[in-house]
Amino acid sequence: MKKLNFWEILSFCEEKILPQHNLWQWEKPHTLVQIQENEITKRIQLPFLFPALSKENWVNELQDFLENAPNSPPDYLILLIQAGGNAGLAHTEEGEIVSHKIIRRYTVRQKQGKSQLKHLNSKGKSKLGSRIRLAQTKDFFEEINKKLQEWELVNVPLIFYSATPDVMHALFEAKNQPPFQKKDERLQKLPLDMPLPTMDEVLQTKSFLQEGIYYEL
Repeated sequence: MKKLNFWEILSFCEEKILPQHNLWQWEKPHTLVQIQENEITKRIQLPFLFPALSKENWVNELQDFLENAPNSPPDYLILLIQAGGNAGLAHTEEGEIVSHKIIRRYTVRQKQGKSQLKHLNSKGKSKLGSRIRLAQTKDFFEEINKKLQEWELVNVPLIFYSATPDVMHALFEAKNQPPFQKKDERLQKLPLDMPLPTMDEVLQTKSFLQEGIYYEL
């Protein structure tokens, strides 16, 4: 197994895959395999910043992407948000993180471990603890949106997020609105099972988006 950065993947596709595309086959939208004597001998997992290739037309789609590929990874935003009051945010330019923020808020009920967001959608009791957590929950989403506004990301071309529908709904219900629309075409949900959003998870997400993996089996 060998990790390849964005530029190395571009070169590999241009030099190894397209000239010999008849030896390669589509396996998944971001995975191609080379098969010899009915066995997979090579596999390449493309970065998520590459387009999702179709099984029927992947050669032309890959060629079109390579012909118009930028000199560096496109700028993008990472949003990792959990209902329990944990968020990891990052903004990249030319493949490097230029701004980041980890946010923590007390929004989880003790013992039950249930977030205030989910609690309000069920029972919605107004005990003191619940009111404190409710205030923290509101502040949590306000802080996220305030930070995104500070980064002035109106023209960022791609936004990758990991969050439940309830969390995304709460993000847009905040007094301070995020700098993008609820049905913004730039929004793409990450196909990852996200643990607690830490800086390590933000960095791993960046690697998933920008790096590929090459296997010789």
